[in-house]
Amino acid sequence: MSERESAEGCLAQIDEVVAMTRRMLEMAEQGDWLALAELEPKRLEQLQGALEGKVKAPEPVRERLMALQALDRRILKLTVAARQNLTAEMSELQKGRKGAKAYRTSSR
Repeated sequence: MSERESAEGCLAQIDEVVAMTRRMLEMAEQGDWLALAELEPKRLEQLQGALEGKVKAPEPVRERLMALQALDRRILKLTVAARQNLTAEMSELQKGRKGAKAYRTSSR
């Protein structure tokens, strides 16, 4: 395999990782956390495979990795917000349960 073919293969793999990450962002925006979690290990494996050995086209790879980081930051922001919402909902649920228990106890 020539150096050019090797560089093109690396870029194609990274482009696939970026495409997977875009799909993951869509999943995060839709709240499909299970699908997102299932895709993450596949994405990581693909990225590790793309970056094994000597990178043949450093500038195009760097640009793609920067795009990947930007997508990851957006996904992280959505996951943190969803976790905070879930925590708040669980807290409200617990308050409701305590209130119902207090009502049952006082009405006896």
